[in-house]
Amino acid sequence: MSTTNHIPNQNIRIVTDNLAQTYNSIATEIEQYHAKNMRKFIKEFLDAKGYGMTRNATLGDEVNIFKNLFELDEQGRRTMKFKNPWTDESLDSAE
Repeated sequence: MSTTNHIPNQNIRIVTDNLAQTYNSIATEIEQYHAKNMRKFIKEFLDAKGYGMTRNATLGDEVNIFKNLFELDEQGRRTMKFKNPWTDESLDSAE
């Protein structure tokens, strides 16, 4: 005897909607955490490096302050590997 499992389209829509709502809730919580905590740390880092609103508006070179935070590969390019703040002497206290 052979049976075929059929899931009605309505059930698939319900599951999909529930998953989307759950994902949106998680994304909202992450964004709230980021807004509350990470922006504060980045602002303190920018201030410690002397990058205020005036400098950012006139020079626009704030990306340069992050150059020292990454390891370099054999060709001298930055990689996605962060320097170790406990062992790397080239990092200052703000970094």
